[in-house]
Amino acid sequence: MFLLKMTFGTDDLGRNILDNTLGLHALDSPLFKPWQVVSHMFMHGDIGHIFLNMFALFMFGGPIERLWG
Repeated sequence: MFLLKMTFGTDDLGRNILDNTLGLHALDSPLFKPWQVVSHMFMHGDIGHIFLNMFALFMFGGPIERLWG
């Protein structure tokens, strides 16, 4: 998703198309599509967002796995 967004989402039009297609919208919105329930979880704004997610997983993933199994 990140590479797709970086490839096609470099301008406002491309970014809007990806956000409208893959981002989560309200159920009563004309932009809502069923796949958005899953696809929105993979949308990332930039490389910093991915880095912070990976850092949080590194910091908290092990303890949470040991706690929850």
